[in-house]
Amino acid sequence: MAFVNQVLPDNFVNQKIKVLKVLCSECVQETGSVTVPVPGIPALEDIVSIDIVATGPPTIGTIEVLDGKIINVGTVPAALTITLLGVELPIEVPIPAIPFSGEVVCPGIVPDGTINVQKHDLQLEGLTATAIPLVDGVVDFGVLVTATIQTCVIISKETIMKVNAATQFCPCP
Repeated sequence: MAFVNQVLPDNFVNQKIKVLKVLCSECVQETGSVTVPVPGIPALEDIVSIDIVATGPPTIGTIEVLDGKIINVGTVPAALTITLLGVELPIEVPIPAIPFSGEVVCPGIVPDGTINVQKHDLQLEGLTATAIPLVDGVVDFGVLVTATIQTCVIISKETIMKVNAATQFCPCP
C-alpha cells in the first residue's frame, strides 16, 4: 500500500541537526604489567606452578585528549596463586589491579572539550605470570604479571549537519 501525494517538495525543509562526526577509529592492543614481590620463596626452583586469573573485566579509568592523540589508562583485576615444592596448599598472593595504558594517534584533534572517545569491545586477550628474581634486600623473588587488552577506539566530535528533512505528513493535533 502506498501513500498518495505524501512526498511533495513542500513537505521538506532544511534542518540543522547535531551529530557525531567520526575523526578516527582504530582497533588497538594495549598492555600493562605489575611486579608483585613474593616473600617466603627460598629459590625460583621451588616454584611448581604460578596461576593467574582475571577476577573481573578490564575497565578504563581515565582518557586524556592531547594534541593529535588520546591516552587512556585502565586496570584488570586479577588473583595470583603459587604452588611450591613440598607445600600441599597453594599460596594466594594479593596483587593490585594490573594497570594498562594505550595511545591512539588521531591527527588534528585538540583538547578543547569537544572530542568524544568511545571504547567498544574491551576484551582481555592474555594474562601471564612469570617468576623473576628481585634484589631489594627484603624479598628475593617476585612475579611479573602482564595483561594484554584488545579494544576498538572511536574518536569523534560533535558537529552541526544541514539536512533536507521531511516535515510531518499527517499534522494531527
